[in-house]
Amino acid sequence: MRKVFFFLVIGLLMGASCCRHRTTERAGTQSPDTASPNPDAASQAPQSKFKPAPDFTLVSIKGDTIRLSDYKGKVIILDFWATWCPPCKEEIPHFKSLFAEKSGAGLVIIGIVVNDDVSEVKKFVSKNGVNYPVAMSTPEVEKAYGGINAIPTTFIIGKDMTVRRKVVGYREPSFFNKEVEKLLAE
Repeated sequence: MRKVFFFLVIGLLMGASCCRHRTTERAGTQSPDTASPNPDAASQAPQSKFKPAPDFTLVSIKGDTIRLSDYKGKVIILDFWATWCPPCKEEIPHFKSLFAEKSGAGLVIIGIVVNDDVSEVKKFVSKNGVNYPVAMSTPEVEKAYGGINAIPTTFIIGKDMTVRRKVVGYREPSFFNKEVEKLLAE
């Protein structure tokens, strides 16, 4: 009985460490306690309120160069994840479907893997039919994006190369569908 309890506690701690907290931030906007009393003010805010997405160059696990700036004019989902993270694995099937459905309309998804072994990542990507580019993270890229303290951490980047949302933790597919639709329409 003690062994079962011990492994249950270990499992819960591992699950919690994958996703310490779940937040969604509208990048570059005011915090809720300082928000404008006019509810329409946020929608009227100029795009300069959003922070530029830091550019980077990585090599995909297939050997291709991934340069974020090459995707200007597209909506980008930048997903930091790992093969050992249950919430990360849960969101991948939806990202595959979303990419298959919307890549022709201007959506790009880039998976950036943190704290993982490249051979495990290659096996995972092949076994699960991941249809979008995947690269291994670097400390420089993680630092440029404010540090990746929990996974999954996903950045939604607009066509103008500004970070529109930072999402920490798992989100339902409908959340990403709405965000992508909204940004593709801009």
